[in-house]
Amino acid sequence: SSSSSSSLTDVITTSSSSSSSSTISSTSIPNIAPAKKQTKMKTPAMTEVEYDEYLAKVKEARFKRTGAWSGVMSKGIPHQCLDVVCGRTWSPSPQQVLSDDYYCPSCVLHHRNNVNRFEQARLAWSADVPNTLYIFSITDPSSGAQLVKFGRTQHADAWKRYSGTERKKFKMNLLLSLRGRLICTTRIENWWKDEGKKRKIFAVFSDPNFHGKDECLTMTPAELEEFIIQSKSMFAKEGALLASSSSSSSSSSSSSSST
Repeated sequence: SSSSSSSLTDVITTSSSSSSSSTISSTSIPNIAPAKKQTKMKTPAMTEVEYDEYLAKVKEARFKRTGAWSGVMSKGIPHQCLDVVCGRTWSPSPQQVLSDDYYCPSCVLHHRNNVNRFEQARLAWSADVPNTLYIFSITDPSSGAQLVKFGRTQHADAWKRYSGTERKKFKMNLLLSLRGRLICTTRIENWWKDEGKKRKIFAVFSDPNFHGKDECLTMTPAELEEFIIQSKSMFAKEGALLASSSSSSSSSSSSSSST
């Protein structure tokens, strides 16, 4: 409808001449300029004691440093996950760890789209880790077909998920970026996958070296608009639930303090 289309002018513009069976044309997706190079913020220097306290308090002792402290924030240091089942050892730099979304990769990232994992007591905390759902338009280098690439990333800036070379080579344009809880972005991405399978619109991307080759869809402008509206709706419901939960907690707390 015209009302839904106008509410998505910041994301997609549909061609008035397009039929329901048409594929996405160059006029269907806005030509969004590539992301500008962001100025890198200098990572603050920390002492060994400060860093270990940061891991214990801010990262809630989910993992610890096991390697020798060098004082160089950009240099990798051995760490160990403190989850009794996981216990992974790996060597991130303190600079990486300071990001609000950084935790043990095995506990947060390597569960694919298993949304049921959040019901496990030992992994329930990971539901709140910040995560970004993104939707890009992308051009297949061999066929020239314009596809839609969906996925998730830890980066707050979705553009950083792919290199400048890839963005230029595949003519990638960012259509939607939603930053929220990992459990929410996982649910939305799962919805895209399920719907893509039901409608049989998954596309085979010709470049086998492209990391996101398995998450590309062939979509009509109407389908893309429908999927984006659904994504925003799911995201908004999540926000409403969190706000309601927070409000209830505050009311409960004030009631307890007044008795």
